[in-house]
Amino acid sequence: GAYVVSIDYVSDGGTPGAIGVTLTCAESLTVVAAMPLAARIGIRQNLKLAVTVPGQGCEAQWLRLSGLPTEEREDQATRVFSINVARGS
Repeated sequence: GAYVVSIDYVSDGGTPGAIGVTLTCAESLTVVAAMPLAARIGIRQNLKLAVTVPGQGCEAQWLRLSGLPTEEREDQATRVFSINVARGS
């Protein structure tokens, strides 16, 4: 089905795009959607990610926030205030 994942967050420091969100089917490990979080330092932001979860073979999913590979090595600081998953249209 169709869903919208909303993440309310603020980046406190680090490399833009070095932290991202991934939605993966739990059993098959198929990536349904992935997107880096924009890193406008000190500005509260809301990411909205429209996803379509396959009806077969993806009954459960993992929503994961993780570091992404970048050319630069520096600490990342991001605060997440809320994560919401709602049915889409």
